[in-house]
Amino acid sequence: MPTLEFNLIQITLQMVMVPPSKIKLSGQIVTSCSYFNPYPLRWEPIIEKVGFIFDVVSAENPKSKIALSLTEESESFNVNVSEEMVFN
Repeated sequence: MPTLEFNLIQITLQMVMVPPSKIKLSGQIVTSCSYFNPYPLRWEPIIEKVGFIFDVVSAENPKSKIALSLTEESESFNVNVSEEMVFN
C-alpha cells in the first residue's frame, strides 16, 4: 500500500449571506498529492500542483449550485498513475 502525502498549499474562503435565505461560499484551493515509491526511494506526484476556484450557493431546498474551475495559474489538472504505485 503506498504512502501518500497530500499538500494543501493555499486555501482562501469567503462566506456571504444572500437574502432571503441563501449562503454563498467562495474560495480558492491550491493542492498537490504525492506517493512514496520505495524502489527508487523517492516521492512521485499523483496530482501535480493545481489550483481551483469554487462557488457554492445553498438554499433551503436541496438544489445547491456548485461552480468549479481552474485558476489562471493552473493550465491543466494532471493525475499520474504508475504501475509501481498500483501494484507495489
